Amino acid sequence: MKTCRKIFRDVFGNKFGNKFRISRAGLLFLLTSALAVGGCKQLGVLLYMGMPAQTKDIKAEFSGLKNHSIAIVIYCDEETQYENHEVRMTLGTAIAHQLRRNVKKIKVIKPGVVARFQDENLHWGSMHKWQMAANLDADYVLFISLIQYSMRVPGQVSGFQGRITAEPKLYSRTDKDDEPVWEAGDIMEVVFPKVHASYDARNEPKIRYQTEVLFADQLAKCFYDYTIEIKEDDADEK
Repeated sequence: MKTCRKIFRDVFGNKFGNKFRISRAGLLFLLTSALAVGGCKQLGVLLYMGMPAQTKDIKAEFSGLKNHSIAIVIYCDEETQYENHEVRMTLGTAIAHQLRRNVKKIKVIKPGVVARFQDENLHWGSMHKWQMAANLDADYVLFISLIQYSMRVPGQVSGFQGRITAEPKLYSRTDKDDEPVWEAGDIMEVVFPKVHASYDARNEPKIRYQTEVLFADQLAKCFYDYTIEIKEDDADEK
């Protein structure tokens, strides 16, 4: 069984370094309180709770967007476009915001410019991706094929639940073979909320906004490094 001194050394050993600061009076109060209530075991629990969270660094799947321009081109079928006529603007804006926020020195072509290009060019969908990039004056085209975009629970009239399923691919203006320089390993899908909400006229715009933000965040994370906090169960499995 560990002594109090051993517990203290295990917890504070090399985990905090110079980052941990606490007054002598505060430390004395915490230690004496823990010892008085539950002895060394309680002290160990208290010190464990004060430990910094474990983290993991996630590398970008494609890190070449820095100092480059990109056009977000969203494709959806006529039914989706008819029922959600602003989807190209709202979803495109959400993705553009996440990219500008997290990728250094990126230039994102305004979603309105892209939507106007699509509306003014009847056969834009049959263009080569490098031609789209050239017409939009972008180095890259992030082409997003929407498979499903819905704010209703299938088969229910009064159930609201946002769902976006899509296949995103990234194309370079310099690649004339129309081969993507990046594509998602799997179909991307987000659902919000996890449990569907009952009908309320005020709910739909909120659910739509949050669903698009979740999808934009998931997609944008493919293009920059970030850090996640490791849950205790995940850490124990290692």
